Amino acid sequence: MLEHKTLPLLLLALGIVSVGCHIESSGGADPVGEEGGGGAAGDGEGGADPTGAEGGGGAAGDGQGSVPQHVDLFACNVPLTCEKIYSHIDTEPQSALNCAAELVLAGQPGAVQDLDYTGPLVSETERLTVFLGDGTALVQSRHRECLDPDACPYPVRGEPYHIPWTLFAHQICDVVINDYTIDGCARGDMGYCIWLPGSLTNCTDVEDRQCAEVTGLLD
Repeated sequence: MLEHKTLPLLLLALGIVSVGCHIESSGGADPVGEEGGGGAAGDGEGGADPTGAEGGGGAAGDGQGSVPQHVDLFACNVPLTCEKIYSHIDTEPQSALNCAAELVLAGQPGAVQDLDYTGPLVSETERLTVFLGDGTALVQSRHRECLDPDACPYPVRGEPYHIPWTLFAHQICDVVINDYTIDGCARGDMGYCIWLPGSLTNCTDVEDRQCAEVTGLLD
């Protein structure tokens, strides 16, 4: 009779142990679920701020990891001194690289813009470099990407991608000019008289410039 009474107690004890193990195994956060939720909140779907600043909408409302908004120099209609430069397999057109080299060597204010893009999907970094004429430049970059072809199919030919940009801080950088560029320009050898985008060093974040201030430098 004693054995029959203790059997339910034994089964109940085993059930408690089993339930306790289940709670312990599910108590930790699923790292995949955590990251997936964060990505959806911070993917930049907030788009451009109406004031012209971008990149701050992704984390709005959660109080964590918000991206500072900056004055969008790309929206300031800064007059370009040279043609826009594109980098994919090669950096071109060469005429724009020649123009940039001559601008840097002349020590005159001017602006160049370049777009570095890789394929086959979307990964683009665009940079606006405003030469100040004193060996330094005001620089701002922005980046966007979409590596899921189902989420971001190619647009109709001639139409832009509708993918928001992440806009970065304004920087002041020292402009780098190579000896072969100096020699090439002096000889009139345009194959060497080139300035490649990103030939910058000692870049430091600075307070945002306003559109009128930047365009006024180039008047």
